Amino acid sequence: MDMQLKDEISDLEKQENNLYPFVFLNLDGHFFVSANNRTVLLDYNNNKIVKRFPEIPGGDRRSYPSTGSAMLLPLKCDFVEAKILVCGRAPKGSFLQAQKGTFVQALNTCARMKITDPNPKWIMEKMPGPRVMGDMKDPVLTLMIYQPNERLGSRFVTLNATTIPWMYHSSANLLKDGRILVGGSNPNVGYVFQKVLFPTDLRLEAFYPPYFDTKFSTLQPKIMSPAFHSNLIPAPYDVYDQLDPNVPVSTKGNRYDRYCINIEEMRQSVWIIVQYPNQMPSGMIKADDHKLRPPSRCRMKLSMESCTV
Repeated sequence: MDMQLKDEISDLEKQENNLYPFVFLNLDGHFFVSANNRTVLLDYNNNKIVKRFPEIPGGDRRSYPSTGSAMLLPLKCDFVEAKILVCGRAPKGSFLQAQKGTFVQALNTCARMKITDPNPKWIMEKMPGPRVMGDMKDPVLTLMIYQPNERLGSRFVTLNATTIPWMYHSSANLLKDGRILVGGSNPNVGYVFQKVLFPTDLRLEAFYPPYFDTKFSTLQPKIMSPAFHSNLIPAPYDVYDQLDPNVPVSTKGNRYDRYCINIEEMRQSVWIIVQYPNQMPSGMIKADDHKLRPPSRCRMKLSMESCTV
């Protein structure tokens, strides 16, 4: 890492550290790196800063700790411009105040910049509410969609709220059918399931964004292969609801605890495999299609055309 950049992003006041910077690959092959309140374009092959971007207005940091979020906005087909959006985070000094029991409201601002512009500058906009990674005291339950092509001031749309406070250590993933899968919430040290404000949560939740509306059915991409993933109807051989596995959990959270959970997970996997044959219907289990499987040896000896029938 460029030592000059490291020195620049260091917190001279020793209030916070600067782990987990925002990093994106720019169209020219260089890294866009943002940490603390510094943003640069880094030639990682030659370990050299090739461009310095202006600081985000307001002077607040955006990266870890109490981090916000950042994303590279969708690229157009001509691949001539790239835009970065950085949103939220706790204000400067919040980390030390939280250690003293004073919790400061997170930022509700976003900064957007076209990093391929010859003279780039940050454009500020506001979210419907504050957001920060931790959400330690006042969890955000409402979902938002950002529409980058709308005019400034109309890009955020508020969606239906969840009833589950997804806290620290939770994550969201885009599934290949378009749903958003959210899971994993644990703001505690180790697994804690009771006697705390926000206990460890092992549930999963799937969210259907607005593009699942039937009026968009002609625009929705379809999964063509494999066939059993072509729609949201469970595959005919799915019998998960008929199985009886146990979800391994523990309450200590140390290394030995995790080892014991891994061992129990393997035992439960074996138990699932044992249960599957009992759920299989009786009769022939091979497809009667000789283009997919060879015919029996007996039939092959009686007819040379058996492989094509």
